[in-house]
Amino acid sequence: MANGNPFEDDSAPRSLGVNYLPGSGDMMAYGGLVVGALGVLAWLVQGQPVFLLMSPIGLAVSFYFYPLIEKGVVRIGADQRGLFFEGLGIVPWEAVKAVHHQKRALRSLRLHTLFVELKDAPEAVVAEPSPLPFWRQFMAKAWKSHGTVITAELHPLAKDPANLVDRLLAFRPDLLKQVQDARAAASD
Repeated sequence: MANGNPFEDDSAPRSLGVNYLPGSGDMMAYGGLVVGALGVLAWLVQGQPVFLLMSPIGLAVSFYFYPLIEKGVVRIGADQRGLFFEGLGIVPWEAVKAVHHQKRALRSLRLHTLFVELKDAPEAVVAEPSPLPFWRQFMAKAWKSHGTVITAELHPLAKDPANLVDRLLAFRPDLLKQVQDARAAASD
């Protein structure tokens, strides 16, 4: 009973949408702009055209990492219809065969990856497509597709990765139990 309303069910899963963690792409996006500006400035001061090579490289890096600083966009989400991946669309729960949450450490970094195995290719199972504009195809995405597996990097997203996996899979208790069992086995 939420807020005293007897008709609300606290145990029912809620829709979830997640963007990138604020600050996760600042260095790359803004750094690329700085490198581009320094290339133009060095060319103006020194008169050497070789400095102009820095500008397109810096701008390309900034362009690629722009989605990491863009606010108000859902990158990955879930609701009763299925899992949402920006640029792909909603993958219905019926099309999800298995899910695996992988944690690994790289020195002081904790990296989390979600593997979603589908019954068919992602393009074939998407219920509600969410295509990206042409120019957006060349920018960073929160997921990648490898055959029938969608891989999503969770560490740059704005939620705790383990909690995020639990919230994403709350609509499919069988998949949630599978991930939680694997998590418990790994901690033993």
